Amino acid sequence: TKLPWGGKGEDMGDLAAYGARVFRFPASLSSAVEAVWQTVELFRGPLSGAGVSKGDADRNAAFLRDYAHCDMSPREHADFPMDEADIQSGDAFGIVRLDGLDPLIMWGTGSRIGHTAAALRSQDGQLYVVESQDHTSYWPVGRVQKTPFNEWVRLASLADYNVAWMPLSRKARDRFNETAAREAFAGWEGLQYGFYNVLWGWIDTPTGNFPWPLHPQLLMVALGILEPLLAKTRKPSFVNAAFGQRLGVSVEELGGLTTRGAYALARKAGVTFEKLITMPERDSWAYPNQTPSGGPGPAMVCNVFVCRLWKAAGLFDPLFDCSEFTPLDTYQLTALAGPGDAAAMPPACRAGNPPGSPLCQFLGKYSMSIPTVGTVEPFAGMREGCPSTPPDYEDRVKAAGWC
Repeated sequence: TKLPWGGKGEDMGDLAAYGARVFRFPASLSSAVEAVWQTVELFRGPLSGAGVSKGDADRNAAFLRDYAHCDMSPREHADFPMDEADIQSGDAFGIVRLDGLDPLIMWGTGSRIGHTAAALRSQDGQLYVVESQDHTSYWPVGRVQKTPFNEWVRLASLADYNVAWMPLSRKARDRFNETAAREAFAGWEGLQYGFYNVLWGWIDTPTGNFPWPLHPQLLMVALGILEPLLAKTRKPSFVNAAFGQRLGVSVEELGGLTTRGAYALARKAGVTFEKLITMPERDSWAYPNQTPSGGPGPAMVCNVFVCRLWKAAGLFDPLFDCSEFTPLDTYQLTALAGPGDAAAMPPACRAGNPPGSPLCQFLGKYSMSIPTVGTVEPFAGMREGCPSTPPDYEDRVKAAGWC
């Protein structure tokens, strides 16, 4: 049977390299449509308003329980105000909003949080929450930003955040160079959210990061098909400029690179799609239109920003690229207080959280658990080749000390 097709140019090159690809889905059409609708329901309500309804939150909590074996049951303890005196520069905040997006990040990576922020005091001692954030229906500003702590808590409560304070370890607090951290933040403030590297902390291996039945070749085809649809959102492409970085395209030309154009460059360079998506992301890379003036600059998603702030403050030697990290990788670093430091938590934290908890959840209607916080010593090249297979992530647990 002959199928008429008008492909040419880059399409013909792709056909010559990979052949015709046919994907058979392991479900009937009606089952597939139902599954897509159930997935849309996880996002639809929460991402369209300031808060998250109980029904939407319960659906997302059930998704995490069933598909990531992460239990976020309704919280038994009431919210309580944090004493600002207990929070020091460099401390982290682990955040989950049950809005579809955070659960998706958690499911894909094995993380127990979806968003990460940090504390930073100004020279006069005022406490701010600093973060890389996008402008949404529930957050008023989209960029690398600072917000006074009490105002941030107010916004977080309105957004139905579940928030845990994760303090630096004693050793890290002693080493944290607050002046250097403030200087680094001043250089980053106003940068656009790091859409360019949002995928690359997660994808480290050709097949070991994809929930079944997702396959690299399906992803390759889907990215090409979705490109014109995603362009209508007016957000930077998640992939094109990142592909260009890996293929040696200059920063001046990254903004005009298309998905199909990147695939053509990869074929010319002899780089397979599987190789392309597993090349490490580098902190040194600059992406177009990142600065407030529209110039090139670093791209940092939330946890990458926190990790780079710690590096700027002298907590690590520059042995690894924070841009390769997921939220899980960031909170596992021994910069944060681990399970053995639970006794040092302030009395309000101990009273408002389960006994022996190494974290202090002070906000949210659903309970958080971050069992591996502060447990991994940093090492050279870390997190450049980590698998992450749901729902138990056993491969990720076994590889924690070397991947």
